[in-house]
Amino acid sequence: MTPTAIFGRTAFLAAALTLVFAATSDARAACSDMPGPGVDWSGCEPDKRKWLSDWNLTGANLSDANLEDLYLHRANLSGADLTGADLSYAVLALANLTRANLSNADLSYAILAGADLTGANLTGAYLSRADLSGANLSGVDFDWTGADLARANLSDVDLSGVDLTGSNLAASQLVNTNLSGANLTSANLTSANLSGADLSGVDLSGANLTWVELIDVDLSSANLTDATWIDGNKCSESEACMQANK
Repeated sequence: MTPTAIFGRTAFLAAALTLVFAATSDARAACSDMPGPGVDWSGCEPDKRKWLSDWNLTGANLSDANLEDLYLHRANLSGADLTGADLSYAVLALANLTRANLSNADLSYAILAGADLTGANLTGAYLSRADLSGANLSGVDFDWTGADLARANLSDVDLSGVDLTGSNLAASQLVNTNLSGANLTSANLTSANLSGADLSGVDLSGANLTWVELIDVDLSSANLTDATWIDGNKCSESEACMQANK
C-alpha cells in the first residue's frame, strides 16, 4: 500500500471517529442541557435537586422522561411533549400545560392544583390520586368513561356534561365541582366527597353512593334509578334517597 493510500485511509478513519464521538457527545449533552423552550429531554432524568418553578419549557420534548417528584410549580409547559413521562409526585401547581401532550403519562399523586390544561392531550394518562383541584380542563382530550380516578382531587373543577360512565371515583374529592348534566351511570363513588357539588340533571343511575358526603347538594333533578344510596340500600328502597330526590 502506498504512503498516499495509507494517509488517505487514516484520515478517513479519524474523520469517522470524530463523527461518532461528536454524536455521542450530543446525545449525552441533551440530558444536561439547561431548561428552556424546545429543550430535548426525551428519556432523560433531570436532577431532582433542581427546582424548575417558573421555567419556560414551551414546546420541550420530555417524552418518556423521568420527572418523578420534580418541582415544576408555575412552569410554562405549553405545547410540550410529555408522552409517557413519569410525573408521579411531581409538583405542577399553577403550571401552564395548554395543548401539552400528556398521553400515557403517569400523573399519580401529582399536584396539578390550579394548572391550566386547556386543550391538553391526556389520552391514557394515569390520574389516580392526582390533585387537579381548581385546574382548567377545558377541551381536554381524555376518555373519562371507565377512568380510574380513585382518590383524585377534582374539587372546583368544571366537569359539566362529561361522560363518566363506569368511572372509579372512590374516595375522590369533588367539593364544589360542577357536574351538571354529567353522566355518572354505574360510577363508583364510594366514600367520595360531593359537598357543594352541582348535580343538576346528573345521571347517577346504577351508581354506588355508599358513604358519599352530599352536604349542600341538590339532587332534585338527578336520575337515581337503581343507584345505591349512602346507607347501602337501593334508592328505590331508601326513604332518605327518595326524599332527597323529590
